[in-house]
Amino acid sequence: MALGLFAELAAVIIPVLILACIGYYLQKTNQAFDTKALTPLIINFGTPALVVYALLNAEIRLSDLGEMAAISLLMQALFGVIGYVMFKSLGWNIRTYLPVTMLPNNGNLGLPLCLFAFGEEGMALGVAYFAILPLSQFTIGQAIAAGHANLTKLFKNPMIWGLALSLALIQLDISLPQWVMNSLELTGSFTIPLMLVTLGISLAKLHVRSLPRAALIGFIRVFGGIAAGFFFVWLFDLQGVARGVVLIQAAMPSAVFNYLFANLYDNQPEEVAGVIVVSTVICFITLPFLLPWVF
Repeated sequence: MALGLFAELAAVIIPVLILACIGYYLQKTNQAFDTKALTPLIINFGTPALVVYALLNAEIRLSDLGEMAAISLLMQALFGVIGYVMFKSLGWNIRTYLPVTMLPNNGNLGLPLCLFAFGEEGMALGVAYFAILPLSQFTIGQAIAAGHANLTKLFKNPMIWGLALSLALIQLDISLPQWVMNSLELTGSFTIPLMLVTLGISLAKLHVRSLPRAALIGFIRVFGGIAAGFFFVWLFDLQGVARGVVLIQAAMPSAVFNYLFANLYDNQPEEVAGVIVVSTVICFITLPFLLPWVF
């Protein structure tokens, strides 16, 4: 029994670690890997294809997808309140620390874990949970970091249009031709590996400046997320794959995208980088203990 559980855990965690470590190694050894060229490929083509294929291929009800999205939104709202109250009382810069507390890495890290843990159904539910993140990043997250929102970038995000197309096709019960589905599957298949490799590269570039502060926020992000995940699982009476997906996505560390906005708007990017690195390390240490509760 113990060996069986260990095999299940290894099957989920080790592939993620290997690909992230490959990216980390490439960056540390200064080998050519142009993330600036690959990021548009992932965002503009890979992720939209992955979203459409995962949602249509899994044949999941709109109500289930909506439930995942609602929990994701509630989770972000909860951490927004917790973060605002805490940083306000401590006198810390809200524009710096609130986004990195609110917005987790449900894409680069959460989606592969959902896929390896639960297959296509887990991937589809994970996508529904993740889909709220870009909406929040380009509205609330950017507004906090910059002091104003930029909805133009939100509506230019191909993933949003891919999500809208998927929901419309599901609602209208329209099936795409097989050649389209095959093309979407092939295009989306490179997204997960590249997400993980670029995650490793990003972590190798970031450095921890204030360890105690980064550790505190990282601890709140991961362990607070786990606690909130169990609460929402109980509140929505989730079972099976849906329960597991929420627990995995709730436990994710701070999103790397927070660093890009902090750097863009000069919001202490080195502090944000520290939170991302430390929370990711905490997440990887925690996963082996969390996953037995997920299956």
